[in-house]
Amino acid sequence: MKSFDWRRGLLSLIGLKRLIRQPRYVVLSIVVAFLFSIVIYGLIHINFYGSLFLSSLPIADKLALIGQLIAALARDAFTTSAGFLIILISLLQGIAIAAIAFDAKHNRANDKQLASRQT
Repeated sequence: MKSFDWRRGLLSLIGLKRLIRQPRYVVLSIVVAFLFSIVIYGLIHINFYGSLFLSSLPIADKLALIGQLIAALARDAFTTSAGFLIILISLLQGIAIAAIAFDAKHNRANDKQLASRQT
């Protein structure tokens, strides 16, 4: 088993710092984290919310139900360890998606530079 290489960890932290300095990636990570946490919390409580979403309730009531789901998630984030962990994992997932978008954009720019040098 390989031991932890502190240089790789330092490089990861430097990359994360570069990512967080750009507001569009911070917003992307927060939006993804918010959506991810709602989906996970809704799937955990699918027995309650699923039957209500599939019922013949009016659209306005279903939207109010989404608001109640978000309020319950916010309450659970501060009162239960499961809610806190959902928020924590969602934030990590949001950062990971933002890092993938950041990496894809910069790799595309690097590929264009390499292609222009070769011609």
